[in-house]
Parts: sequence; C-alpha cells; structure tokens
Amino acid sequence: MPPTFCRHNRFVENCPICSKKERAKPGTVSGAASSGSVGARRTSPAQARHSASGAVKRRSPRPSSQLVVRHVTRAADDGYENDLVPGLRSSADAARLADELTFAIARMQELRSAPPGLYGEVAALAAAGDVEEGLWLAFLIAYFSPLEGTDDPFSAISEIRVPWASGELPQVDGVALGPRPAHDPAQGDRMLVAHRAWAAKGGSQHAILAGEPSWDASRRFDRAFERLALPGFGRVPRYEFVTLAGAPGFIDA
Repeated sequence: MPPTFCRHNRFVENCPICSKKERAKPGTVSGAASSGSVGARRTSPAQARHSASGAVKRRSPRPSSQLVVRHVTRAADDGYENDLVPGLRSSADAARLADELTFAIARMQELRSAPPGLYGEVAALAAAGDVEEGLWLAFLIAYFSPLEGTDDPFSAISEIRVPWASGELPQVDGVALGPRPAHDPAQGDRMLVAHRAWAAKGGSQHAILAGEPSWDASRRFDRAFERLALPGFGRVPRYEFVTLAGAPGFIDA
C-alpha cells in the first residue's frame, strides 16, 4: 500500500495526530504490529536494547546473599536453668557441655604435665628455648591433625616434617590427614607458604602470637587467634595451634 498524506501534509504514520486516529480505526493493526503496516510504531535500536534490558532485569531475580546460616542441633527444652549458662534450656545440652569442659581441662593438664608423641617434643623445644622450631612443629600438628585408629597418630607428620630453620616446606603430596585438618590437598603447599610469609611479615611466629607485654592471658589468646585468620586456616586448627603454643609456655595464653 503506497504511503498517504494526512491533512497536516505529513505521512499518516508520522503525524502525531492522524497516526493515533488511524490506529484507532476498526481493523487497523495496532502499534504492536510489524513495521510494514500503516500506523505501526517504529522502535529505534536504542529503545529496543533498553526494552530488552528492562525485560531481562525484570525476569532476573536479585543475586542471593553468600551468607549461609547453619542451625545447630539442640536437644528439646525441658526447663533446665542455670545462671552460669543462661542460653541453655536443656539438661542434655548441659550434660554435653559439662563433658566437653571436663575433657578440655584434662587435655590441657596432660599437655602441660605429660604430653604424648610430638606434643612432648613441642614441650621439649619450649624447655630448650627453641621457640620458632617449637611453634613450627605445633603449627604442623594443628595443620595436618594427628591420625586416628593407628598406633602412631603422629607418623604422617613426622615423615614430612622439615626444620623451620631450613626454610623448606614439607612435601604434602599424598600425606595422610587426621580428622580435623586445615590442609586441602587441592591447594598443595599454599597454606604453608602463607604461614611462612605471615611469620616473616610479623618478624617471627612468636612475635605475632605474643603481642604486647601488657596484654593479659585471655586477651593474648584472643588476639593470637584473630591474627591467625589466614585463608584456609579455619577456626578449629587455629584454636588448636594457639592452644599448643600456650600449653608449653611459648606464649602466656
């Protein structure tokens, strides 16, 4: 169909007045029709991109947060109350907490009086004043974790252990791990490299862990724990390392 002029001397489809009337006529294709129809609304490339972008934004949900919430399994509330543990409402949870505290106290007493295996060697290094070697061995124990179900829980750590003074790193390929390790086989010796760099930046392992002389034992433990927040070195091995550093007296914590 050839283009027609309106009474305003414009093409009908370009006239802001007549184009509306033309689209309103019965049987006339609306603005949603193809561009070849009279009265069809023409959309510029920029408008098309904007519309498509808007459609995508409307369809796409907002990215979810990376925060993961885990609910700790707790026993049923049976009316238990104690001023020392105001958050506990279960006798079973209170009994479990008491067992864990008893075990922790007994373990600390053993580490200080009669430490077994490599724990004993850490204590011997502390007694000899070989602070950096002792802390390095304590770190390796916390990092790889002693084995379970074997006569020598420290055998894997003993096999790959290298002296701190050598500047070398243990050969971690295929190393056997305990139940609570920080080592990730896929990351190789990346964490060990990070630990040496961390110590070098702070002057020494002991300098970073000991902190300020004015700190009390509780604050020193907390600050040492915070300063060990290296990528891949989780809360459990960090806690273990600071505990092994404090038990033989490397730091007052």
